[in-house]
Amino acid sequence: MSHGHFDHTRGLTALRETQPEVLVLPGLLDPVQTRHLLECGFKLSDNHSQNNEIRPGLQRLTFSTGACIEQALMIKGGHGWSIIFGCAHGGVDHWIEKASSYIDKPIDLVMGGFHLIGVQHRKIRNIVDQFQKLGVQRVAPCHCTGLEALKYFQEAFGEKCLQSMVGDQVYI
Repeated sequence: MSHGHFDHTRGLTALRETQPEVLVLPGLLDPVQTRHLLECGFKLSDNHSQNNEIRPGLQRLTFSTGACIEQALMIKGGHGWSIIFGCAHGGVDHWIEKASSYIDKPIDLVMGGFHLIGVQHRKIRNIVDQFQKLGVQRVAPCHCTGLEALKYFQEAFGEKCLQSMVGDQVYI
């Protein structure tokens, strides 16, 4: 789970049979959500090491805005690292900057909600520029990115701006 907002947790019960244990960051879920998952038969694990590495080539990245704790996955694939998150609360630019400090380059893919609905055009252009300066090869903005921001990413990345929807597969 990326974070505890209802639009990111409602479908979890469908995973109960195939994924009976969910790794939960302390503070990620509120007590009602925690109780609901336990009642549905999930085992919740807070077995977090001090290290962000889950296993070689798979790392967890966390970010807190104070009001929201969120986590993302960083996966080392055949063309570099992929960074996958839910909504990038706190700013997708901060997420990518933080991720690039933990991993060796290149960043092949940044995928998820970029949380840019209602953000000023100048800020969006700066974020696109930052992605390009960091050498991000592909982007897959979805969910809370917003149509205006999506347009900027499509213009900047062309065919390397992937359309992504629930159920799509993206190769890393």
